[in-house]
Amino acid sequence: MRPTLLLPSDLNAKDVLRKYIPVAALGKLDAGLPMDLLSELRPVTCIFVQLQLAAGTSSVHLSTVLKEASRVMLEILSPHKGHINKVLLCDKGCTFLCVLGLPGNKLPCESLHALQSALEIFNSCSTMLEERETMSVAVTRGTMFCGVTGHPLRHEYTVLGQKVNLAARMMVHYPGLVSCDAVTYAASRLPASYFKELPEREMKGLRQPGPVYQYVGVTEESIFGVGLTKKRSEYVPLLGRWRTPCSSEAQVLPLGNF
Repeated sequence: MRPTLLLPSDLNAKDVLRKYIPVAALGKLDAGLPMDLLSELRPVTCIFVQLQLAAGTSSVHLSTVLKEASRVMLEILSPHKGHINKVLLCDKGCTFLCVLGLPGNKLPCESLHALQSALEIFNSCSTMLEERETMSVAVTRGTMFCGVTGHPLRHEYTVLGQKVNLAARMMVHYPGLVSCDAVTYAASRLPASYFKELPEREMKGLRQPGPVYQYVGVTEESIFGVGLTKKRSEYVPLLGRWRTPCSSEAQVLPLGNF
């Protein structure tokens, strides 16, 4: 067994350790709720961010990159009531799990906030972190387990569920862009020009994940209304005009003779 973590005798140790506990869990703990009541099923939105760093990156430089990326993400997520729940480092690079909609931090139009945050994180980190090779962001929404997991002496407050697994798979299978599932796409109520449907791909452990979309945000095409009907319907005449039965030319008449 690993040796027991010895806490310092400093009286301020509790205040220091509170910084590493999610705000959603702290609110319940401060209210005096027992540990068994910290867990629940609730609709939330998760954002998976992957930073694939260059091979041979030193540990010192890696620590600097993680610190800077975390700072940028927190600045973007805070106005949207989002939080970084977990940071993982493995063969897939550095992965951040961000969550919106935890207890006490629910906002209307959550999917819209999540997509906007994801795109800002993608653009900011892509510009700032020059050492990264590939960056991808995936957004999913659904009912997930939000609560305490792990051993009673070594537990954490996190989110679990099929939608979390889907976001992790999308992050890997759709690199270099911001992707989202069909639920997030529909709940955002944004025009279709803000998205591009991505090709279907097989994902490990998932059957029929549904359509996956790339969120491109506001572009020149969406501003100028690409995709709108360009040709006027012949069944709806303009005000003050009518079509003669013997000619295809439209005849303009005064409104008084209409």
